Amino acid sequence: MCHMLYYYLIINYGNPMSLEYIVWSFSASVLVNSLVITIVQSFFAHKIYHICRRQLRWLVVSPIILLILVGFGFGTGTVVVILVNNALSFDFLSRVALLTGKLVMHTRYISRTPPADPVTLNYIPI
Repeated sequence: MCHMLYYYLIINYGNPMSLEYIVWSFSASVLVNSLVITIVQSFFAHKIYHICRRQLRWLVVSPIILLILVGFGFGTGTVVVILVNNALSFDFLSRVALLTGKLVMHTRYISRTPPADPVTLNYIPI
């Protein structure tokens, strides 16, 4: 992370063309984060395994372990895609977001209460 910040903010200060290419430390950071997340989630799965009753242990822990391994696979796949496609573009970012399953969808917040009146929001009783 420090190398990436040094590269973009110190070495290439004022050079917007450097933002088109991804420095190697970004993919290393993603890989290390993915590995740490996998280790922590495996630790929690181990604790859940020991807390559950004998009849339900594997029924509860198996999907958790499967999802942990899938998450690590997607993290590793993201690193490979970043290393293969060294150029940074919107098309590339959308592919990476779809690959990792972290595409943020803008949803509409539906509330049962009616929206507040802007006039009453400015009124503060003394």
